[in-house]
Amino acid sequence: MKSIEECIAEMLESGFFRFKTATGTQFMSNDGKDRWTYPNFVKNHGLIIGYKGNGSPEYLDLATIPANHPDFPIIEKVVFDIDRPFGKVEGKPAFNTARKLEVEFPIRASDNTHDASIFWNHLEYLCGDVSKEIKEWVKDWLADIFQNPNHKKGTALVFIGGQGCGKSIFFDKLMSALFGEYYHYNNGKGYSEKFNTELKDKLLVNFDEGFATKSELSAAKLKSYITQPVMKIEGKGSNPVSILNPARAIFTTNNAWAVKMDEDDRRFAVFSTIEEDFITPEYFDGLLEAIDDRDLLGRFMHELKTREITSKLNKPPMTEVKQTQKAFSAGKIADWFEFIMDTKSDYVIKLDDNRTSSINFENRLWDSYEENERILHKENALASFLKFKGSSEHITTTNKLFSSLKNHLAGNKEWDLDNETRRLKGFGFAWGDAAKPQRVWVFKRKAVQE
Repeated sequence: MKSIEECIAEMLESGFFRFKTATGTQFMSNDGKDRWTYPNFVKNHGLIIGYKGNGSPEYLDLATIPANHPDFPIIEKVVFDIDRPFGKVEGKPAFNTARKLEVEFPIRASDNTHDASIFWNHLEYLCGDVSKEIKEWVKDWLADIFQNPNHKKGTALVFIGGQGCGKSIFFDKLMSALFGEYYHYNNGKGYSEKFNTELKDKLLVNFDEGFATKSELSAAKLKSYITQPVMKIEGKGSNPVSILNPARAIFTTNNAWAVKMDEDDRRFAVFSTIEEDFITPEYFDGLLEAIDDRDLLGRFMHELKTREITSKLNKPPMTEVKQTQKAFSAGKIADWFEFIMDTKSDYVIKLDDNRTSSINFENRLWDSYEENERILHKENALASFLKFKGSSEHITTTNKLFSSLKNHLAGNKEWDLDNETRRLKGFGFAWGDAAKPQRVWVFKRKAVQE
């Protein structure tokens, strides 16, 4: 007997989706070529989940599957063409808004005598000091995109390394040559914005420096992008539409702190590149020449497509650098928070940027110090943090400090934190009506649960 999950997997594997007509009637379709009512579809395709007492088959009831099931998207009443102005196509049944990619790579696989080891060796180098088994996992992860392009595994690669180690050459130039239109480079600035049509129909997206610098909301969106097979696409002047999202994600960064890591993380495989003596200008010249050699790329494509994949790609390997990611930021934030909570309002700290001193001309840490609420100018917060713990690899702006501190306070802590705009009364005088409201951080004591 089949479970509902098995039936869904079988339908998706065969390219079937459910949709609604303009009248609201629900059908099943294979990319718009044919369509069936629910009863006819499940019977014709043998989706049997059990047997009744008289021995007759019990068919899958598609009405039992939630409309928001992440693996089984339901198409809306009207279809939106994101390539057309304003996008809306009136009165058309929505057949093809969630179809699989029919991939045609720009490089043809060629079983020739060329030696493509230069690419594999550079990938191993970028993985840093990890075991041979973990490096083979990374190779399998990359090969799986070419062998199973429409079936993402819900995991992502994170590569940490200084400038000049060759991350961009491998994950931009080489991947761009292999994937063509199915590859996208994203510097992180555009992902969280409203319009994201550039992510449509991609198999690999390189978020360069685009993760560690993001807010909690954007980080959550990126995590969803890694795991969810469906995403919403919205162009200018058009309504959002849900499409299948087979894309895998790679994150490359120069920062030692790259990603907010939960204790039970199941998404990220994190690697730290260690600079080696063989990384010379001559080495990179040879690597770039190899990328320009289409015969050599054809051989590499052949090895990617024929590689035997044995790794469990939905379970990222544990590396030492992954274990340190959470601890990298948590310690400094926790210590500093305890410090400022014990610091009185008359504590004065010098602001490095004199342009900000007008918002708190005496540079006092707290603008208000009450039992249940404390107000702190955000510029003072960053200055205090940097003075207390010194420069940090990743907390270099007030936004990053706020995100890290907000995350620290998310557990069972006594205080909560908000980013607000207020008119404030200063030390011995009041801000006048003409004065602009000030952007401040407000620490509020959480209500005690009875």
